[in-house]
Amino acid sequence: MPTPKAPRRDPKSGRSVPRVVHQIFLKNQPADYRQGDVKLRVIGGIGVAVGVIGALIGRGVGSDVAAIAGMLFGAAIFGGALFAASRRYKRAYRSFIEQNMADDGTFLFCPNCHYDLRGQTQHKLCPECGTKPWVFKQD
Repeated sequence: MPTPKAPRRDPKSGRSVPRVVHQIFLKNQPADYRQGDVKLRVIGGIGVAVGVIGALIGRGVGSDVAAIAGMLFGAAIFGGALFAASRRYKRAYRSFIEQNMADDGTFLFCPNCHYDLRGQTQHKLCPECGTKPWVFKQD
């Protein structure tokens, strides 16, 4: 099933729809997702450190080749961590959207107060603040 397309801005409030959905997504992720995210950030930081240390050691011994090799090795570690993190995020985000979408395209979180509407039988208005939930168009 293709992921529904969200409008760029909420017509009533003018708020960025992707930004609000992203905030709801991050708030509702389990701890293991956040732990995996931290691990990838640490690996990325190690990649930067390896690149800097490799460049300093290479320059210290007077070898430009060693400095470049150290920087490239560090960049490869950082790039691998960045690639893995972006793929993981994209997969989890799409899954979150699909799991929290009613059959009619209604996003099951209130765009205003982020109230979880999944238990509601009718998705007309949020019971907390009275805001109408967003309806995304299916492709």
